Amino acid sequence: MKKLYYTILPAILTLSTSNNAHAVPEHIYANTITTHNIATLQHHITQTAFNAFEGSIERHLYSNKTQQKNTSSRKDIYGTMQTYGEYNDDGSFGRNGGDTINPDLILNNVWINYQHLGDDAKIDNISALESNFDMIIGGLAGGEAKMGNGISKWGIYGGYIGGKQENKSLNIDEQGGFVGVYNGFDMGQFNLSSTIIGGTIDNSAKNDFGSDDYTNLWIGGIINATYDIPLDETFTIRPGAQIGYTWIKSKSYTSASSDIIKNDNFSIFEVSPEIRMLKHIGNGWLGSLNGKYVMLISNGGNITLNTSRIDRIKTDNFFEYGISLEKHISKTNISLNIGRRDSNSRYGWIGGINIKHIF
Repeated sequence: MKKLYYTILPAILTLSTSNNAHAVPEHIYANTITTHNIATLQHHITQTAFNAFEGSIERHLYSNKTQQKNTSSRKDIYGTMQTYGEYNDDGSFGRNGGDTINPDLILNNVWINYQHLGDDAKIDNISALESNFDMIIGGLAGGEAKMGNGISKWGIYGGYIGGKQENKSLNIDEQGGFVGVYNGFDMGQFNLSSTIIGGTIDNSAKNDFGSDDYTNLWIGGIINATYDIPLDETFTIRPGAQIGYTWIKSKSYTSASSDIIKNDNFSIFEVSPEIRMLKHIGNGWLGSLNGKYVMLISNGGNITLNTSRIDRIKTDNFFEYGISLEKHISKTNISLNIGRRDSNSRYGWIGGINIKHIF
């Protein structure tokens, strides 16, 4: 097999330098595939963290506070004040049955989340890769504090990623972890959340020649802005957008086919407008529908195979939409989500569960 490979290698290189990426063996692009995975995973991790820290029920209550003018109407819609103690009797923000904000409170809540992502990924002329990833994420949210006319919150989180991508030419195993810090700010119906997150993933890309093992590192910053538009006491429309930047360290290595593969680092920008509709069903139940368009714009990532430059390959934007259902029981919130991605580059299903305990 190797003899045949080196017999055709000059022809392959000639074609590759003539803007024909399709002629290059697919295992040459393993690093490009995993870096694009990181960008997509980064999007999903940060969305999950923002949702877990903010909490749909808490946020829905806070943004609707001007509509809750008396204790009886709040109780009829949201349950007892012990369960939904987000407001004082005068409508001001509070905790646990009308208590004022305690700036010395060490922790606000703790949460753990599991997500499974099963979709197919298509990157330029590479055959579609069947993808399956599992993520476990945990977070701690600190005490809330008044900041001007709003409420400021902080948090830390981290987690594990494990997954596999494969087609007829490649089988890539990926294992890694990440940590992040979070800050949120609520002012009336407006929320601004931000995070800095970094992580590492070890990759083992098996191909016809053996296995190429390498590691990617990344760090990024993301902000998410939303504005709640309450239509009545139980229904809210929430437009928003997530904007971010992620730097990914590519790995250069000598492959199992004895080729020297040099990969430049990636910079990936994200712009993802979204809209979400939340409906408080009553008695601690809340459902939501959401849709977003995820634009991941990459820069860098050029490849040099031995001494020849190979064309950089890219992926396309995708739509993402889903449904979630939450239940608040005493000081515990449980939410389930299921969603789907659709486009020429990503198509498949997402699902998971989040459990949060509020102190």
